[in-house]
Amino acid sequence: MHREEVDDELKELAFEFLYFFSRFEYALKANGYLKKEGVGQPAEAGWQKLLTRWESGYVLTDTAAALIAANPQKQVVGADRSLEFRPLAVNGLSTMGQVIGHCQTVRNNLFHGGKSGAKGFDDPKRTKKLLSLTLALLGELATSCDLMNDYTGYY
Repeated sequence: MHREEVDDELKELAFEFLYFFSRFEYALKANGYLKKEGVGQPAEAGWQKLLTRWESGYVLTDTAAALIAANPQKQVVGADRSLEFRPLAVNGLSTMGQVIGHCQTVRNNLFHGGKSGAKGFDDPKRTKKLLSLTLALLGELATSCDLMNDYTGYY
């Protein structure tokens, strides 16, 4: 699918997704969930610290279960340096760890591209589903992890 073939609904959804994903990562940083805390270190969102803090009380929602079932694929290098998509490795991850991993995979696939073919933007229905589910999940996580004010920017 070429850029001019992407419908307005998908364009708007992609913008909303990128906007709120960046707001979520800002909320992580603003609330002390930093990947590295040393002076002069890059200010990067600490998803693992969020996971460590909240995973024991995490309750799987219908939205989270739907995203896990939708099984967003991760792009990997295949044989002969070809690019292919495979399911995200979730063995050993907590439920919240799986949810976060899937949210990050959807973000990576949208931002870094490579989503051509039947599993990518050439299947706008699936792309819309993955973006919508992840957007809803970010809102749920912001609520349950006490990040909503910084996530929405309303104090």
